[in-house]
Amino acid sequence: MRPGRVMLGVVLAGLVGGCAVRLGGPAPVDEDAIALHISADMSAEQTAALLKQHGVEVAILASEHDSAWYADVAARAGMKSTRPGRAGTTTFAFMGPQALGDTTLALKVQGGGEIRLHDALYRIDKQRRLDLMAVHITPQANLRESVRALLAYVATDVLANAAVVFAIEPPTPALGDSVSVLMRAAFADAWECTPQGRTGARNKELPIRLFYGPSMRVRCGGAEQLTESGGAILAHLVLTR
Repeated sequence: MRPGRVMLGVVLAGLVGGCAVRLGGPAPVDEDAIALHISADMSAEQTAALLKQHGVEVAILASEHDSAWYADVAARAGMKSTRPGRAGTTTFAFMGPQALGDTTLALKVQGGGEIRLHDALYRIDKQRRLDLMAVHITPQANLRESVRALLAYVATDVLANAAVVFAIEPPTPALGDSVSVLMRAAFADAWECTPQGRTGARNKELPIRLFYGPSMRVRCGGAEQLTESGGAILAHLVLTR
């Protein structure tokens, strides 16, 4: 057989296989996710209005407020809140549909320090799950070892069929880019999906960073940094499988 015919056969086989996957598999699901660091003077009413204004499906919120404040936000936004998890002076909570379960824990970091983690699992449809995490890295913890501990947790505790969306609060905003570099092998930084981030621009002021992955389950269709609060990034994610 001629080489050209062999190549044509390979291409056609790939196209047929691709069509079979699309026809037999679930359709992509759009999921707008926000990581929001809430300033002390931002009210529950303002926070809920922000979530509704941007049509957010899931939100990872970080503030110094208590559970009653989060419950107020959820009621005003028409969303469900997880039980808030404490990480130092920060309290994390997730807004969205009803979570299948949530937990808050501390992971020891080699060399000293720890990371505080709030984790919740959501059912998107019969086949797909979404795992939301909020992570606070303490100033005493080594960044590289902190990311190593976080990825080890994901490898052992996250379902194989789950897309994962992280919000990571670094010890200081200036260290956010360093966290991004360390996470890059496994998870993408939503900042790099913004118009500015696509040009290679860095961000030394964002107090909370949003990550997503793995790439076979979720991709980013665009992202933007919001200025209405203490710091936020909104990502237009697509759950592909």
